[in-house]
Amino acid sequence: MKLLRENGRLSLLDPQGGVLLSGRSRVHLTDTTEIWSGKGDALAWEIVAHEGGGSIIRLVLTNTSNFEMSVERMDLLVADEGSMLGEQIEVGRLGWQSWSYTALPAPLPQDHSTWNAEAPKLNPMLPVTDAERLILPWMTLLHEPTSEQGVLLGFISAKTQLGVFTLQETRTGHRLVASSVAEGKVVKPGEKLFSEPLLILHETARSYDLLHAYGAALADSMQASAGRPIPTGWCSWYEFFTNTKEADMIRNLKFISENDLPLRYVQIDDAYQTHIGDWLTIKETFPHGMKWLADEIKSKGYEPGIWLAPFIVGADSDVYRDHPDWVLRDLQGVPVNALDNWGTRCYCLDLTHPEVLGWLEKVFSTVVQDWGYTYLKLDFLYAGAARGVRYNASQTGIQAYRAGMELIRRLAGDAYILGCGAPYLPSVGVVDGMRVDPDIGLHWVDLKDPFGTEPATRSAIRTAMSVGWMHRVLWNNDVDPVLLRDHHIGLNEVERLTLAAVVAMSGGAAFLTDDLPKLEPEGAALIPRLIHPTGKAAEPFGPINRHGLPAGMKLQGPKGVAVALFNWTDDVQSLQLSEPIARELAGMSLHDAWTGAKLGEASTAQRWSTPPHGHKLILALDVNAVVDCAAPLLDAIFGEAEGKSAPASSPRV
Repeated sequence: MKLLRENGRLSLLDPQGGVLLSGRSRVHLTDTTEIWSGKGDALAWEIVAHEGGGSIIRLVLTNTSNFEMSVERMDLLVADEGSMLGEQIEVGRLGWQSWSYTALPAPLPQDHSTWNAEAPKLNPMLPVTDAERLILPWMTLLHEPTSEQGVLLGFISAKTQLGVFTLQETRTGHRLVASSVAEGKVVKPGEKLFSEPLLILHETARSYDLLHAYGAALADSMQASAGRPIPTGWCSWYEFFTNTKEADMIRNLKFISENDLPLRYVQIDDAYQTHIGDWLTIKETFPHGMKWLADEIKSKGYEPGIWLAPFIVGADSDVYRDHPDWVLRDLQGVPVNALDNWGTRCYCLDLTHPEVLGWLEKVFSTVVQDWGYTYLKLDFLYAGAARGVRYNASQTGIQAYRAGMELIRRLAGDAYILGCGAPYLPSVGVVDGMRVDPDIGLHWVDLKDPFGTEPATRSAIRTAMSVGWMHRVLWNNDVDPVLLRDHHIGLNEVERLTLAAVVAMSGGAAFLTDDLPKLEPEGAALIPRLIHPTGKAAEPFGPINRHGLPAGMKLQGPKGVAVALFNWTDDVQSLQLSEPIARELAGMSLHDAWTGAKLGEASTAQRWSTPPHGHKLILALDVNAVVDCAAPLLDAIFGEAEGKSAPASSPRV
């Protein structure tokens, strides 16, 4: 890859000298003035080679005028020429936060309006024009199927500004704009303003290799925290939701303890607080209080976990009633609403307000030091970076968010921090784990949500299969709990097992969530098989369907290979190994991972009839290997899984 800079234009060339992308740079001021490269000396690119390949670009604005400039955004590259932006382009999308739409590279949808139904929720960027409606927050992967060329453009830092991409249709193809959002940053005469750094990678190899290379660069730049043991545990949410009571926690704790389940954490979710924001005021349904509950969990040999949404406050909360000046407001002075839930509006806290920071310090000192919780599930974190008028007007939303998270990180000490609804890029380095998908819900798909961002198991699976390259690089991936019960649920057994297979193949956090004493025997028998993370994420393969779902996943272990094939349709389908996968597994013995049954040797001739939304999970092993159906699901290819305890027998129900 070569970058050519001349006449105010930057061009990305392939090894043969062909143009992949070419464009200029531009700065938008808040008064709608535009400054373009090649016109004066106000704009310049800083370009350095990246040691892992590719180049890192930063745009520098120098205020050469005699007046202050208020900068809305800096467009590092407005690319409108080059073969990568032709009609055959495929685009990989990575969301603004962990519930945003995320998918592997696929052709652009015919109906572009579907791209931004959730267009990035409350991110710091002002609404774009209709011509720039296709939003690709902070990283995108362009792929040209006819040439097998791929270009990845991704911001590798988000410490002061948000990186975002927009895609615009033109008469000859597409225009891609890579922007660093400055949120009205004031630049005085003679001063400079720097964008966030943008990494550009180009390969003729697999697109997934580009993602791995990008992840390594991002982790290094943002000092990622990805070395913590992968958590296992039980969470109260998907059985009891906001109706969880102290007695429910104790009953499940007793079951976990008596059956010696090899879990680490027992976590109370959204249920204990009187209002959103009043985290230290506890409901009557927890009569002994939160410290007592944490002590009970620890007394059984487990670690206590707790849910909070620290950057929002309910309009009905004591915190908002007593401190209305703590919330973020728009230009008209109206509180910025993060979401409507719990029967009220929930406002974004101003994380630059010193009293808010003092309050957060009190909350987390109490929860971690006084109560003793060692696992913190922090939800709706995107609210901390929302656009608004702040106490400290010089701080961007990204700076405010990072300051709030760094404070929590310091107060949490060794406690494990899981980010949920969290801005992806700005969270690198301040969280240990990341929920990488929308809520699984209790149903397969939300028919009212054609964009796949609302809670639904299929949406969660799609996202989880797209971001395996993040796992153990940026943080520990968390794909939400598995569901085992056969009552009060909209998922059938086939769909529940597909979710369980994807969670196992993700290599990340493994949590249970059902009311364990009430599990049916079939579900209880699966527990020992599903709660041992391997620490390694499978890679997707095969064609991507219209819902962004790949045909399969492949996971290489030290003792063999696991291959999952999926039927995403609503009809029975016959699944088979592709020719490349069959060649790779040649000479190995195939086993059904769930039953242990031998399936013979790898061949494209084999067919497996699979029900709607089902899968076939295959273990390719040495010809003399035997699959133990009581062992963890992927034990045969990994042996001792990360953090593994002695296998528990099937729980008593």
